[in-house]
Amino acid sequence: QRDDHPRRKQDPDRQPLVACSVHMTQSHDPSLLRRLVLALWAVCLLLPVSASARRYSVEIEVSDSDELRELYYEGIIDEEEFEILIRLIETPIDLNQAEKFDVFQLPDVDAALADRIIEERILNGPYTLLADLVTRVAGIDWRMVERIRPFVLLRLPEGTAPAMRGELGLVIFKRFRPASEGDYNGFIAIENGPDPTPDYPAKSHTPGQLGYDKWPNFGLGVYADVQGWLDLGLSAVAQEGLWNVQYDPYSQDIYGSFGTPVFRPYAGYARIRRPLGRSQFEAVVGSYQLNFGEGLVMNTLGGRNRFGFKVPGKVSIERDATRFRPWDGMFGGAANVRAPLSGGADFDLTVFGSLRNHDAYYSHIKSAGGVAYDPTVDNGLSSPRVWVDGGRIANQSIPNVFRVGLIGGNATFRINRRTHLGVTGYAGLIDRTIMKGVEDQNQLLLTRRFPVRRSFGAVGLNGRIGFGLLEVSGEYALSLGDDVGQGMIVFVEVEPAWGRFIFTARHYDLKFASPYAKAQASPSIIAGLRTRGEQGLRLVAVIDPIKQLSGRVTFDLNRSLKYGLWDFWTKASLQGRPLEFLQLQVITRYANQNLAVNGRDQKYGGTLTEQDFLDYDDDDDGEDFSLEHSGEKISLSAGARVDHKKIGSLNVRYSRTWTDYGKTHPLRSSDACRVDWLQGHSLRVWGRVKPTKTTSIAGTFTVRDTDVSGNKSGSSYPAETGKHGWEGAITVSQKVADRVTLRLSGAVGKRVRDAPSECDFGDDALQIGTDAATPWEYDPTPYDLRWSGEFLFQMKVKFD
Repeated sequence: QRDDHPRRKQDPDRQPLVACSVHMTQSHDPSLLRRLVLALWAVCLLLPVSASARRYSVEIEVSDSDELRELYYEGIIDEEEFEILIRLIETPIDLNQAEKFDVFQLPDVDAALADRIIEERILNGPYTLLADLVTRVAGIDWRMVERIRPFVLLRLPEGTAPAMRGELGLVIFKRFRPASEGDYNGFIAIENGPDPTPDYPAKSHTPGQLGYDKWPNFGLGVYADVQGWLDLGLSAVAQEGLWNVQYDPYSQDIYGSFGTPVFRPYAGYARIRRPLGRSQFEAVVGSYQLNFGEGLVMNTLGGRNRFGFKVPGKVSIERDATRFRPWDGMFGGAANVRAPLSGGADFDLTVFGSLRNHDAYYSHIKSAGGVAYDPTVDNGLSSPRVWVDGGRIANQSIPNVFRVGLIGGNATFRINRRTHLGVTGYAGLIDRTIMKGVEDQNQLLLTRRFPVRRSFGAVGLNGRIGFGLLEVSGEYALSLGDDVGQGMIVFVEVEPAWGRFIFTARHYDLKFASPYAKAQASPSIIAGLRTRGEQGLRLVAVIDPIKQLSGRVTFDLNRSLKYGLWDFWTKASLQGRPLEFLQLQVITRYANQNLAVNGRDQKYGGTLTEQDFLDYDDDDDGEDFSLEHSGEKISLSAGARVDHKKIGSLNVRYSRTWTDYGKTHPLRSSDACRVDWLQGHSLRVWGRVKPTKTTSIAGTFTVRDTDVSGNKSGSSYPAETGKHGWEGAITVSQKVADRVTLRLSGAVGKRVRDAPSECDFGDDALQIGTDAATPWEYDPTPYDLRWSGEFLFQMKVKFD
């Protein structure tokens, strides 16, 4: 039987091929029969079996990417699960065109159900509404429809679709911050800390101190499907921010005005799909995203196993804690032709071009002063100061800092879904002179993502081959410019009936700098790309011998090519369902962090300054300063979920962490400050109920304490609750006539007091007292113990 699908667990086409049973009779040699029985059972263990639903760490109940990211940042779902689900939200599956492999990725959809969804569409025509799934497909209820809603869409074929149908969306949200007190509480100092002088001209302020935090953020989007072959989409945002900025080449400062709010287009596109004989033609003009190969040359989607270009979706607008996120795709045009060949193969050709302006975070811009910069040599460049109405501000994105243009294409030959060979290439050009006052390409340096040189490009060869239970895929890429860099990534996947094993090997040399690449690697950032100058090995093992039990283990070992240092982290989880309504889970993580490898993102804990790296470079013997162990972190989590199909679900998770900050924090004379680990814990409770078929109420409550023992203070913590605090939120969703969806969400948080300790090094507002017997006093300000909150309103209206 021919098998054109990549994974047994994710592919409903792969059914049992044999039934294993052996009957022994006395006319045969017992030893020979024993060998035969063992051999047959070994074969049966490796043969594909009918797959259950795609296993996720928890039941997936999210309505948008914000809720999904929260699950990922809280460690509730792992990286692989997050990449699959965020890709589905960003590029939803069209149930009227999807294959069984795609449908099987959806939460709660097992092999048999995916098969019924596809067969019903083939036999009785396309689905008009998601409600059709309930009435036309056995095994689907309203609760399942709501779970898969964020990941799917319905596009009707030409001739069966209404003249026009679409969706209108509105998002309003506001992050509440406390009003600052005194002369300096609440602002973010850039250089030497807070200065209490009210009129100090270079004092850093938050937007709140400047009076610019009065407005909420607004997002508006519209999507339309015309006759089933033309898609139109447009989104815009209005939020406070800088506008009309100008650079002064003499002082190397940036001057701007703050808008309340600033209105900007977010993303817009028009896409057509038309047949060309036996071929299929697709083109998009406007905003779009690309994904080719394994992610080394071109991947702005952030996932594997999807090829081609995608539009931003319907009316979704990504946001973070306080603002809408900038659009991170392309703006221009792309066209694709897919032509069938003999024997079931096909040839896929795509060309694309883009020209768009980019914003940049203020600390990612350096004042180069007209001097060409070598990213491998640190020459002490500083960020330009940003002035608004006579005050210096921080934590701001500077609009329209540079422009990037590129042109490229991809050609892929596919034998079947598991076997293909493709080549991707592009050429790009950066213009750093679009900001007023910038006249030289080297006046400003971009320290993130894009290479230092003005021109750049990349080309790569990727392929995949699969047979039986084994699949091998990989990509080799060259980044082009003044220097040529090399990158390589290889995946080997084995998927027997009782699990899945994925082995990854990767290499990115110091000169590899493709700004659109996103493959598995550590986030090392050096004036160009986060995945350069690193080698690594990763093993992911998923074992699920029975429906009620599954386990997952991940090992990752990587090495910095610049510093020659190693880093290691591992994660293991065990998930069981002893009862149909009860799910239990245990997760543990260990990281031996090396910030020279992982960058300065505090991924696992600990802090290193730029001077630390310079000291390391200047240390010839390597005895006085070491980056070998910049911090270690261990975490242990246990959780339980109670699920009722009609009432709803309730989740509880407790986490405990042990972090060795003594290797990176300043040390005092006490040995306890050196050897004691910072211990923290958190408790998170969240749940969802559905009082009616159209009403959903979700709530969450989290308590965090990063210093249980009171012996140290951590430097990496959520901004909302600080080192010690709590936060709660509630969300109500209501549907009206299956055309209008309303969502109202509110959150409130509070930072709380912490017991003082001399090992805290002043991080908890500790002050030296006058009494020698009690040298430490704890005197937090109202800002230290501040409240926070959030308000969100969403509305989506369908029309036809």
